[in-house]
Amino acid sequence: MLVEVEPIYLQELSRKSVRINASIPAWLEIAAEKSGVNVSQTLQIALKAELDYAN
Repeated sequence: MLVEVEPIYLQELSRKSVRINASIPAWLEIAAEKSGVNVSQTLQIALKAELDYAN
């Protein structure tokens, strides 16, 4: 069975954020917090680079 999906819906779906649970060393979390590093954003950037995904 094929279902036709509107392009705008696919665009919205591709931008949807999901919550994940990742573990990092406590000292790294403290250093990131002190430096004002957004861990979620940094993780997204690193994953895109690792997967060779251009936004």
